[in-house]
Amino acid sequence: MSQFYDEYSADAEREQWQYWDEFKTGKPLSYRERKREENEFNQGRLITVAYKGVMMHIDYLTDLEKKYNEIIKNQNKMKTSKIKSIQNDGTWKDLYKFEVQMENGDVGGAFAKTQVPTWKVGDVKSYRDWETDRKSTRLNSSHRL
Repeated sequence: MSQFYDEYSADAEREQWQYWDEFKTGKPLSYRERKREENEFNQGRLITVAYKGVMMHIDYLTDLEKKYNEIIKNQNKMKTSKIKSIQNDGTWKDLYKFEVQMENGDVGGAFAKTQVPTWKVGDVKSYRDWETDRKSTRLNSSHRL
């Protein structure tokens, strides 16, 4: 009885999310693509899904609601500002590095596949404050010594 219940509850939970490619394109996956994703999921590997319109990587142990709330909380840490200047900063592997200065005074690095990035001075962009994230991560993971 409990095995049936576990299988039923897992199937019910799967109904809450869509495969990311289905969500993004609005078209169902082909039989082959769906079987590949199901196989990856059943082996405990991460798959990309859409849950309440948010992209996330899950495995069969993931608590969807907890992960969703975590993602939403982190989205609130995003900053938004206009790009003030962009300077070439060399290359890294096959990517071009750029130093980007924002109107609010933040300066950071960005990568692009081309020498001329798709974003330009005056564009409004959202970005993460990595310095703040690193500090909070250090505080949250103080058990790792």
